[in-house]
Amino acid sequence: MAEELGKVDAKKLVQLHTDVKRKVNELRRLECEAEGIADDAFFLEDVINSRNSRDKRIRSSFAHPREGFWKAFETLSNYLVLLRRTN
Repeated sequence: MAEELGKVDAKKLVQLHTDVKRKVNELRRLECEAEGIADDAFFLEDVINSRNSRDKRIRSSFAHPREGFWKAFETLSNYLVLLRRTN
């Protein structure tokens, strides 16, 4: 295995670290983008399913009236965890 890596020196390690950081950031960006696309798709699905409703309101298939607070709390706590990881 050592033969495959070749000579390992500080310059190669710095380059490897830089590449790993770049790929991790790209992964985080793509995960956020995918989550946004999924949220949009679920919203559009709710709009389509609610278009013939009698009360002319969009009913979400996920959220219940009392879950709004807990969703906001969960989002805030996830944000704080991400901030701690980056610092």
